[in-house]
Amino acid sequence: MSLSLCGNRVDELTVLSIPEPVGTSSWSPVSHSRVIQALENEVKDAGFKIIRREYSLSSPRKGSKSRIEGIEPAFGDKMFGVWDLQNGHSGEGTSWSLGFRNSLNKTLALGICAGQRVFVCDNLSFTGEFVDFRRHTAGLSQEELEHLAAQAVGKVISKFEDFDVWIEQLRKFKLSTRKMKGIIYDSIVEGINSSKKFKEIHALILGTSPTYKRNLYGFHEASTELMKGSSLFTVNDKNAMLNSFLHIRMELWELLRN
Repeated sequence: MSLSLCGNRVDELTVLSIPEPVGTSSWSPVSHSRVIQALENEVKDAGFKIIRREYSLSSPRKGSKSRIEGIEPAFGDKMFGVWDLQNGHSGEGTSWSLGFRNSLNKTLALGICAGQRVFVCDNLSFTGEFVDFRRHTAGLSQEELEHLAAQAVGKVISKFEDFDVWIEQLRKFKLSTRKMKGIIYDSIVEGINSSKKFKEIHALILGTSPTYKRNLYGFHEASTELMKGSSLFTVNDKNAMLNSFLHIRMELWELLRN
């Protein structure tokens, strides 16, 4: 199925209103509302308070076809949500953020991932690595869904901590003007940043009054700032590309240092 992704965010009531389609003998979809209920219970049981909620829903493109016979593509077939959490944070001015996805059309496995929100600039980043619950291949009671949610939340907490460590590593890689220009250019070539945004990212890091420091974390923050306003699907996908891009360069530079 071909989907366009809504750039604007939607409120939670809109997400909760998306109906759960009728399943088949081999496929049982789980509504977005059931996912949200299960996750909310387990997040609270883990000692976190949800302080902010954001969602994006997919929209079908004209002429698109469903993977499921007899069911037409519909608005909200795919959902991505993010909750900022209190009582878990990576440092002053930041919070842990829980990203989660679900689909009603067999396109995505239900899963969650770790993220971070920087309050001062409202930048949002994700690890891009999902802890999947399961494919929608059999019936799933709400009790079973909450059990799977509890397991997934437990696993993702360690990923929050790993992400914090990785962010601190980015701060240690200070870059010369030449290297920063090179990494900006490479990020455009690899499709992480748009060539149309070159002047913006250059000004954020290398301008006369830069917003971010000249290190890998500064580049990371400038790149995530340019993602603001995009759908959460796009933010997550771009973050996965950005993180891989930075991993490769950190490993290479570590080898050259040694």
